Amino acid sequence: MALNENQSTQIEKVLKDSLRNKFKDYSPETSYMPFHTRLLGSDRMALYSFIHSLSTNFGT
Repeated sequence: MALNENQSTQIEKVLKDSLRNKFKDYSPETSYMPFHTRLLGSDRMALYSFIHSLSTNFGT
């Protein structure tokens, strides 16, 4: 069953609003992860943390 134009537009709006709010209000739960930071590097760890947060947000 395909989505109609209105449903597609509503889903797009929800996703955009969710991403905007996440970019605006994001703060990692903890900044102390010595093993992960050494393994991935601080920039990749920050990216991983943000993407994981998005996944959790979209799942709820």
